[in-house]
Amino acid sequence: MDLLRSSLEVGMEDVLYDVDYMKTTTDPVAVALYDTKIKQPNNELNFLKAREGLEKVKLGAYAFHTQTSTGYPIVERTFEERAICELAEVQLYKPVYANMALAKKSPLRELFLYCNLHQMEVGILHRLRRHWDARKPQCIDFTRYLEVEVGLGESFGALILLGIGIVVSLIVLLLEYTWNKWRMSIPAKRG
Repeated sequence: MDLLRSSLEVGMEDVLYDVDYMKTTTDPVAVALYDTKIKQPNNELNFLKAREGLEKVKLGAYAFHTQTSTGYPIVERTFEERAICELAEVQLYKPVYANMALAKKSPLRELFLYCNLHQMEVGILHRLRRHWDARKPQCIDFTRYLEVEVGLGESFGALILLGIGIVVSLIVLLLEYTWNKWRMSIPAKRG
């Protein structure tokens, strides 16, 4: 919903599945997104190749829908670290898991259903997806909260304190040195 209200332009990857989904869906949010953002006034559509769409995202003020297996490698190769950290993901539709094609009233239907459910429960499907799908680009070194410009005026007090500390430490060094020299110059009393 936020994407509909934003001033961002929106595009989608030119994949048959996505084109068909946008033209046939009954989801009100997806229909509104298609009518207001993807379908242009001159009846042109914002369906682009993944590289072109992500290049527009890189320039700014553009949202692009693509498959993670296509988009993640492009983002990892072409985006800077800061840009990767500023990206946000929005899921347009829920993933549909593949089904098994079987004859009607097949006795194997229930068996495959239970096996598929078991694979989901124990994490086999998640592991396979992690193995075959592209790795999500990592945001490693971006700390927005440390992004503060500090000039000489803000650090003046700290610099004064540092200077005082250096002077005091030099005075203590001289006192210790003279104390040590004075103590060594006094002959030890023999008893």
